[in-house]
Amino acid sequence: MHTAPTIITLDQLAARLHALAATDLSRPQDRSRILATLADKLDAARDTILATASEETALTIDELIPEFTRTTATLRLFATRTLSDTTFRTHHDPAPQSPATSIGPPHDLLSRLMPLGLVAVFGASNFPLAYGVCGGDTASAFAAGCPVIIKEHPAHPRAGQLLASLAHDANTPLLYLRDTAPNNAAANALIDHPLVRAIGFTGSTAAGLAIDARARTRMSPLARPDPIPVFAEMGSCNVIVIRAHALRTRFEQITRDLANSLLTRHGQQCTAPGVIICEELADTCNADAFYTAFAQILAQSPPRRMLAPNVATNFHNALTQTLTLPGIFAHTPLATDSQRTAHITPPLAIRAAWNTFDHNTAWQELFGPAVLITGGSLPALLANPRLFPPSLTATLIADPSDHDEHWQPLIARAAAAAGRVIFNGVPTGVRVSEAMNHTGSAPACNAPHTTAVGPRAIERWCRPVTFQNASEPRDK
Repeated sequence: MHTAPTIITLDQLAARLHALAATDLSRPQDRSRILATLADKLDAARDTILATASEETALTIDELIPEFTRTTATLRLFATRTLSDTTFRTHHDPAPQSPATSIGPPHDLLSRLMPLGLVAVFGASNFPLAYGVCGGDTASAFAAGCPVIIKEHPAHPRAGQLLASLAHDANTPLLYLRDTAPNNAAANALIDHPLVRAIGFTGSTAAGLAIDARARTRMSPLARPDPIPVFAEMGSCNVIVIRAHALRTRFEQITRDLANSLLTRHGQQCTAPGVIICEELADTCNADAFYTAFAQILAQSPPRRMLAPNVATNFHNALTQTLTLPGIFAHTPLATDSQRTAHITPPLAIRAAWNTFDHNTAWQELFGPAVLITGGSLPALLANPRLFPPSLTATLIADPSDHDEHWQPLIARAAAAAGRVIFNGVPTGVRVSEAMNHTGSAPACNAPHTTAVGPRAIERWCRPVTFQNASEPRDK
């Protein structure tokens, strides 16, 4: 049992990291037990966790319940997967009985994924549970055989410390670093520490790229280059294209579903709708009708406090930049001065002309309850090289009669930019499964060949190793 406190300060970091990094997680049974026990500890403290996270983030209990369920279910899923050789791509090529058939020397080869070592996790502001202390990055690192140190998120320190205490009770190889020092000192100390061998990050593009850059250029105590991998899930615009026939036949359903997708968690999701494009034919003006109906739904939802003061400030700064773009000609009411002071904002629909999207700023993530609505013909959309910027998702809403000569090029453009292409659905809501791909092309994610969700997330914290003729010493 770990008797030392799990929650530490910056001046305790050096002494405590050595013991943490030395934790032996080589036995799959130990890893599985840790993950399952942690899930049980969280379940036992469910109501306290939900209440604490809600008080700090202004997310409702109803919004946090599915996140809590996802967190514990992921821990139990990984507890099972860490026992499987398939998870670690274990493969044995015995020495061929006829050496002449071997391409190269006839060695006996055994390969598998091996843990990288100590992982530093920078959790998210918007998902204090699923991307927090005991969230997907931590669970996948444990499953890989890596101990974890968490950098406290200032948006929910009480929830973070509560989860860290429960992780301590579950006897997990985890430390929780308080973020009380100025000038990003805690973050920089983790990035630079030679015992840290990989980093998981969920947050803004600016912060994620800064962490990645620092990790790439760090030096070892021996003054040798010592870069480490960073797996950063960052900003995402999440473009939605609605084909003309689908909008005509399912107008109310599509409008309601997309509005609810934006309103969930007050738009503070990495997969929230960012730009909605209505296909327009020669005799239609679908974007105007859609904007009007969408705005009416948003008007029924009251203003809400945002996750944290810095989240509200960043949202309003990005919104101000967007509203100064050419071609913005309508929007729903903005936050009042008193609301902004209290970090409260109403949900927003912004009507934009298609030429607005000749500017990169129009495609930026606002990270809040706001969406841009525009329209245009499919040839005009496909002619814009900025269509589908790097994102976690791209959504295509269409009926069979919309599957014309533009349909396959549209799918190809979406798949080239996004890690997940959604058909006739909404971008929010991420299933945790083997086939899920929660990533995107850079800079939505700096490692587009990986996923932050599902069992394949375990592979991020591993590297392949081949053991050649390893059976010989054992046989002798």
